[in-house]
This record gives sequence, C-alpha cells and structure tokens, in this order.
Amino acid sequence: MDSLKVHLDGGPGSAAAARIALREAEFVDGLADGVRIDLELLVSELVSNGVRHAHAEDLTLGVERVADCLRVRCWDDGPGFEGPPRPPSVIGQGGFGLMLVDRLADRWGVDRLAPGGCCVWFELAA
Repeated sequence: MDSLKVHLDGGPGSAAAARIALREAEFVDGLADGVRIDLELLVSELVSNGVRHAHAEDLTLGVERVADCLRVRCWDDGPGFEGPPRPPSVIGQGGFGLMLVDRLADRWGVDRLAPGGCCVWFELAA
C-alpha cells in the first residue's frame, strides 16, 4: 500500500500545497494522465471546501493507493454539513466542488468525527 498524509494550514495556499504534496508522492507517477488530473482536481476541491466553508485553520489530507483504488480523505475540525451538495451557481457563488466529486469519484461521503470535526472522502479507480 502506498500512502500520503499531509497536514495543511488553512488559507488561500492550502489547495496548492496539497497538489504539490500529491505530485511528489511516488505512487502518483504510475497513474494514467486522466486519473492524475481528476485526483488533483478533487483533492483541490476538498481542501478548498474545508478552508472556505468549515473555516478550518488546519486540515489533514490522506491518500492511499490500494491495488487499483485511490482512497482520499480530507478532515478538519469544522462543523460538517448535512444533505447533498447545494446546486452550483452560475453567477459566481460556487457550488461546483462537491458536484465534481459526485460526478468524477466512484464513491464519496461525509463522516462526522469524534470529539468534533468532519471528514469528506472519496474513492477513485486507479
């Protein structure tokens, strides 16, 4: 099993820092271009959502490659959320992040963490 675990400071540069850490992980080198692009996009969305919506001051990103599956988790100490993603806005209000996760990932979900926090995860065929 190949894996990556990185702690990120919440802020405008955290999604870029996550992508850099992902690109430096050796197990990403063997991925098809389309899978690598989807992986970077979805990781960026999870991290950005943690910063923007949970106001997380720090986040943890975990990526595991197990056989032909990539398992990605992003957790923070934010309040989490209920229900499906909100509809995207065409007037600049966002809302496309979890829609992309829903469309591109094979599976995804949200877990509440004890004593507090939230973990958004997805799986992607490698």
